[in-house]
Amino acid sequence: MSATPDGTVGHRLKAYGLRSTRPRRILVRVLAELAPCTDPIALFELARQYDHRIARSTVYRFLARLRRKGITAPSQGTLLHTH
Repeated sequence: MSATPDGTVGHRLKAYGLRSTRPRRILVRVLAELAPCTDPIALFELARQYDHRIARSTVYRFLARLRRKGITAPSQGTLLHTH
C-alpha cells in the first residue's frame, strides 16, 4: 500500500455513510488486495502489517457494518474496488 492520501477510498467510505478513519481506509485497501477472499482473520493479519494497532474486533465490526449497508463483497466490486 502506498503512502498516498486516502482520496478515493475516503470518498467512497463517506459516500456509504461511513467515517473515513485510518483503520477503515487500511481495511478497504487490504480487502481490495485480498479479493475475492473476505476471510476476517486473513484481513486482520494483513491489516496489522500496515498498522499494529488495528484490533480483531475492528475488523469484525467493519465487515458487519459493510454488510448492514448492503455493500457488496470485494469480488463484486463497488466500494472495495480501489482503481
